[in-house]
Amino acid sequence: MPTLDDVYRKFGEVSEAAQLLETELGSKLMFHAFVEKGISPTSLQVVDQKAAADLLSGINRQTLGQLIKNPPQQNLWVDSGSGRRPNV
Repeated sequence: MPTLDDVYRKFGEVSEAAQLLETELGSKLMFHAFVEKGISPTSLQVVDQKAAADLLSGINRQTLGQLIKNPPQQNLWVDSGSGRRPNV
């Protein structure tokens, strides 16, 4: 029979895996959004800092479930707080 300590340990392991998945998905979405918008994802200097910040903010506002369920165009461009497309 598993102990309470075992249950907490497994919960921590699963939570970490979910967080890593969410981070990886967000990174991939951000990379492709930057490329699509003509922003170099590998450059340390961003020409349009507002556009880059809006893209990052839109991706960061979404949960893992929202990132998975929404089509890519909505994931990248819809401001989930207001439901509208940001000016990028």
